Amino acid sequence: MDDKKLEDRLALLKSSYDRLPSTIDTDEILKNIDKDKFVEPTQVNRKKINWQRVAVWLASAAAILVIGIIGASFQEENEPTNANQLENIDGEGNVPLADASIEFIERLKNNYEKEREKRREMLHLTEEEFSKLPFVQTADSLYWRYISENGLSLYNTVPSFSDKDSLNIRYKELIQSLHLPSEMVQEVIDNGQKLNEEETAEFFNVYSRKIKELRVYFSEREDITEEQLAALNKENLYPGSVVNIQYKLNEEQLGDLKNILEPTFLVYNHMLEKAPFTYAGELIYSLNDSVALLMYLDEFLVNSSDLYGDKDLLKMYYTELFYAIVKGTSDHSVFNNGVVEKEYKDIWSTIVNESYSSNTINFLVKPIVNEFETSGWTKSESWDNLDHSDIMDAIDLESNGDLEQFVE
Repeated sequence: MDDKKLEDRLALLKSSYDRLPSTIDTDEILKNIDKDKFVEPTQVNRKKINWQRVAVWLASAAAILVIGIIGASFQEENEPTNANQLENIDGEGNVPLADASIEFIERLKNNYEKEREKRREMLHLTEEEFSKLPFVQTADSLYWRYISENGLSLYNTVPSFSDKDSLNIRYKELIQSLHLPSEMVQEVIDNGQKLNEEETAEFFNVYSRKIKELRVYFSEREDITEEQLAALNKENLYPGSVVNIQYKLNEEQLGDLKNILEPTFLVYNHMLEKAPFTYAGELIYSLNDSVALLMYLDEFLVNSSDLYGDKDLLKMYYTELFYAIVKGTSDHSVFNNGVVEKEYKDIWSTIVNESYSSNTINFLVKPIVNEFETSGWTKSESWDNLDHSDIMDAIDLESNGDLEQFVE
């Protein structure tokens, strides 16, 4: 990007940023984020990619910053002044900054746009298109917060904003927040160090969010160019039969990640590949395949770590699958002439007799099977009364260890 294009790009970003509505004190938010203890990494941990703060930006900040928090204090009446210019920051009447803070701002101004442009070109998107991606919007918002006049108070009120080591970490994390999913995978593989459960969750939370954002964005497009399709393939995204854009991690990368990440990654990644499981109440996969997915989730969900941002999403998937498999759907009715179909009889009997079935299944399905058997497979009050909230409540009770006492 030449100087003229860079100037035009900066002006476009700034004008978009200035139009964000103001309702929340962003200085206070960033101060609170900074209250987390800053621990100087050990020599061993320096090589590890720290996705924790990146995860905070893309998991919570994407839901908050993009809708105005990061840009909250920017109003159209607050036009830029000379304090926005690095050379005048320490000038007449302006806020003096520490050398480390000035260096940090200068590095961002010199490199952020170049790093951003690199990812735009990798996806073969126009500037307008690229700016619509939520993780890009979040990174842009934070970038402008760091370098703008209204952000200068941070450098004097938040200790880590004048600390060189802290600012180096902030710089690295902001640039990493622009990285595409394929880059994230390659960084972990190249790094080669085994990640613990917390680090695995931090990685997956950011990785899966970007995958989902790319999938949603391109699924909503009416046309995708050959160049964009090739770029998506590098991100393990492909035209699908279940949804417009389907995710499938390639086998070589999966094999490498198995040796680096905790096993829970495999489950969450598998669910990311298979989702969604229902649409408008109907099963997307066959009944037998849906049962297999339900049992896969059933074995895993209760003991899944709360570190994963997608745990609630898995609960929702489980609930939808459970309900459709037990209550049937419009296209696949449970009853035929008032009697439960043999296919459902066999499925329900099988899942309650599986040795590894959870207490959730036994608590909810076993009474249904018993009542139907007693009535000649024509009637069950438990089946009549079952709704989504019963399933979700049972999951929560089992997660807390409180359900077993109710299971025969």
